[in-house]
Amino acid sequence: MSEEVYLHAGSPRTGTSSFQLFLEVNAEAIRAQGVDLNYPGRDAAKQGTLALRFPAPRHDAGAIEQRLIRARRNLGRVLRPDRPVILSEENICGRMLDFHKGLFFPTAPLRAGFLARALAPRSVARITLVLRPYSEIFVSGYRKRAEDNLQAPFEEHAGKMAQFKGGWVEVISAMREGLKPAEIVLLDYRRRPQAELAGVVCPLLDTSALVEPGREANVSLNDAGLFAMQARLRAGETYTPDLLEEVRLAHAAETADAPFAAFTADAKARLDARYAADLDRLAAMAGVRYRRGE
Repeated sequence: MSEEVYLHAGSPRTGTSSFQLFLEVNAEAIRAQGVDLNYPGRDAAKQGTLALRFPAPRHDAGAIEQRLIRARRNLGRVLRPDRPVILSEENICGRMLDFHKGLFFPTAPLRAGFLARALAPRSVARITLVLRPYSEIFVSGYRKRAEDNLQAPFEEHAGKMAQFKGGWVEVISAMREGLKPAEIVLLDYRRRPQAELAGVVCPLLDTSALVEPGREANVSLNDAGLFAMQARLRAGETYTPDLLEEVRLAHAAETADAPFAAFTADAKARLDARYAADLDRLAAMAGVRYRRGE
């Protein structure tokens, strides 16, 4: 078989943790098909060992080179001769923390170029990316950070988010130019069987006998739970995984009087129009296959 890389690049807040749990549950069966795999050992999928430690703009050439050495060493544990590999890592895009600044994954070019150097001389056969509308991913990212960090009200960030710089076109362009994959496949965000996604990520796989995990991974707090978590953090409690689970269970059946985070109707409409226009641009981009509605 080939030594090509099949890259699942998230994106963040599109069910990446659940897909990585699927890979973990089916790891033995996937490897038996001649395909290796790796993913970070976070959230529910604890057996992953992928640790790329992407550089940031503040790092100089020497620091980047040290990170590159460590990334190559880490990848060397899974890149075996004459075997293709699936790598799943949502942070190739960048950090959601930049959303608060009105920036949409601004480090995607730096990260894509870094990963290409770490993988060399391997080529990337396919990058699969699940896209989420701007009006949803900003809200979802804010909500996720509010689970373990005290946050200013969403309204204080919404203005910058609604006028953000960058977008999916810039992120996909960065991946295309930096990693030079044979193709990029884009999917709309929706609930789908993980085996279906796996077949898109790596078309070499026979997914017919692969099994779905018995649970979801990285399940978020509901609105009531988020309001309660913020109140407890504001009162001086320190986040721990046990606190998160306590809040989740205590408020699982509650309904909040208002959404924890939401754009105004006008701002949402503008963001959705911008997303629709960017999807059309992506669909026309060379080397990109947007599977609209699939």
